[in-house]
Amino acid sequence: MSTVSNFLLIFLLLIITSLYLFGLGNVFVNLVFAKNNTDENKEESLNSFAFTLLSGILMNYLLILIFQTLKTSFFIGSIISFFGFLLLIKKIIITKSNRKIDRFTIFKLVGSLIILFLIFSPIVTEPLADWDARSIWFFHAKMIFSSGTIGESAGWSHASVGFSHPDYPKLVPALAGQINYIAGFWNEYLPKISILLLFIPTTIWIMTFAKNSLSFLFLVISIPLGFFPWIWNGYMDGLLAIYVSVALLLMGRYFQKRNKTDLMSGLLLLFCIMNIKNEGILAFIAILFIFIIIHLITIKIGTLRDHFSITKKFFLFGLISLLPFFIWNFYKSQWGLTNDLAIGLSQTIQNIFNRLQDGSYITILSRSYSEMSSWLLILGMLLIASVIRNKTPDKAVFFSLLSTLIVFIGIFSVYLFTPNDLVWHLDTSISRTMLPINGGIIVASYYLIEKIQA
Repeated sequence: MSTVSNFLLIFLLLIITSLYLFGLGNVFVNLVFAKNNTDENKEESLNSFAFTLLSGILMNYLLILIFQTLKTSFFIGSIISFFGFLLLIKKIIITKSNRKIDRFTIFKLVGSLIILFLIFSPIVTEPLADWDARSIWFFHAKMIFSSGTIGESAGWSHASVGFSHPDYPKLVPALAGQINYIAGFWNEYLPKISILLLFIPTTIWIMTFAKNSLSFLFLVISIPLGFFPWIWNGYMDGLLAIYVSVALLLMGRYFQKRNKTDLMSGLLLLFCIMNIKNEGILAFIAILFIFIIIHLITIKIGTLRDHFSITKKFFLFGLISLLPFFIWNFYKSQWGLTNDLAIGLSQTIQNIFNRLQDGSYITILSRSYSEMSSWLLILGMLLIASVIRNKTPDKAVFFSLLSTLIVFIGIFSVYLFTPNDLVWHLDTSISRTMLPINGGIIVASYYLIEKIQA
C-alpha cells in the first residue's frame, strides 16, 4: 500500500506541476508572440506543446527569482497559470470547427509517453545518493525548501555551504524545492520529479522527428540511451547533454525546412541550458555563434529585410528568456558568490602555459578521446559512406559539428587553466563533461544517416 500511495503521489505531483507550468507558458506564448504563433498546423502542434511547457518552466524560475519566496511566487504563478488556461479554452473554442484529429500526431504523443515511462520514469525510483546530486544540486533544493526562499537568507553566503558551489545555476534546485513545498515535506525521491518534468518537452521534440526510417531509429536509441546513467542519478550533466542535443536537432532542422517554430524552440532550449549548469553558457555561446555565422553566409541579400524583421519581432522573447540568467548573476554579485575555477586571475594564464609546456594537454586530449571514441568511429564511418554514396553533408551536419567543436575547445581550455589537480579534475568530471560533445556527434550522425537515406 505504501508503494502504491507513493506512486500515486508522484503521479499527482507530476500532473499538478505540469498543468501549472503549461498555464504559465501559455501566458508567455500569448504575450510574446500574440497572433503570430497561434496558427500552427497539425505538424507543429506537438512542437508548440513542448515549447509552451518549457516556457512555463523558465517563467516559473523567473517568478521565483523575482519574488524570491516560494509561497509568493507560487501564489502569483497560480493566478497567471489560471489565466493561461482561460486563454487556452478561448483558443480551443475559436478553432474547434477548423481542427481535425491528426492520427500521426496522436501516435507521436503516445510514443513520447512510452519513452518517458520506460526511460525517464526510473529517475524517481532511485534516491539521491551520488555526491553531486545529494551534496550540490539537491542540497541547494533542500536549502530553498527549508528556508522557503531562493534569496540570500537561504544561506548561500554561509561558509559552511561553500563546498557545494552555491554560485551554480538554480533552475532545477528551485523547481525541486517548489515541488516539495507543494507536497509539504522533503524526502530523497520527490525532488527528482523536477528532472523528469524537464525531460517531457525534449522527449516530445525528439518524437517530432518520428518517421519510418533508420535515421529516427538511430536517434531514439542514441538519445537518450547514450547518456546513461547520468540522466537517472540526479546529476545535471545528462540533462544538459540532452538539451544541447535537442537544440542542435531543432536548429539543424530549421536549416532544412525554415520552420520558425523549430528555430524558436531551439533558442528556448539554449536559454534554459544557461540556467541548468555553468557549462550551458559555453554551449549557448558556441551554438548561437555558429548558427549566426552559417545563417549570414547562406542568407540571400534580397531576404535580409525579412530576417531583420524577424529579429525585431522576437526581441521580447529573447529579452524575457534571458532575464532569469541575468537576475541570478546579479544576485551572485550582490552576495559575493564566486566560481572556484578562479577564471580571469593571472594564475589562470600561468596554468595554461605550464600545462602546454609539460605535456598535460596530451593527457587531456587522450582522456577526452577515450570518452567519445565510439561516437567518433560511427561519425567517421558515416562520413565515408557519404563519400561513397556521393552525398554531400548539408548545413545541419556542419552546424552540429562546428558547434560541438567550439564547445570541446572551451572544455579543453577549462582543463588547461583549472586551479585543481589536473588528474583529479579529469577523473572526477571528464566522463560527464564530454556528454554534450557526444550529443553533438550523435546529432551530426543522425543528419548524415538521413542524407544517405534520401
